[in-house]
Amino acid sequence: MSISQAEKKKSQEFINALNSLLGMIDDISIYIPEGKYIEMMNQLKTVNDTAENPIVNIVSLLNNTEVVRENRRRAEMNVRILKKQPKKSICPLCDTPVIHIRKHQQNNKCKLIRRTKVLSAYSGKIKTDNMENMINQVEVFNEKIYYIHLLNDWKNQMN
Repeated sequence: MSISQAEKKKSQEFINALNSLLGMIDDISIYIPEGKYIEMMNQLKTVNDTAENPIVNIVSLLNNTEVVRENRRRAEMNVRILKKQPKKSICPLCDTPVIHIRKHQQNNKCKLIRRTKVLSAYSGKIKTDNMENMINQVEVFNEKIYYIHLLNDWKNQMN
């Protein structure tokens, strides 16, 4: 499992802040007023009567909360590296997002989409399937006629 660099940094800052807070409590213990210090020590003695080491137990309880455990796990995770996607441009003929426009414009997909767009623009209709089929039939017919004339011309030249 991996996390982003920002998530890892956030978890590390959390763990560092927690450890710093525990260190500060140890550092200021000598500056606590005597009355409060005695009262705190009496409370710690009560806790101490039920546990071997109350400070270690308190720190252990704090460190074993779900939030702390989760952030410790996240601080140890690998950072996920996102791969950059190639920049896509919009084909001006067919409005399709593509990486290589010239290569795309040479294929049939671009030509067919362009022709459908032109048909829609001229006819004012969104659905142009019937017109497209008629144009395809005319083109096929023209190709047949062209090849028939080509063959006839070739036969005439041979005679």
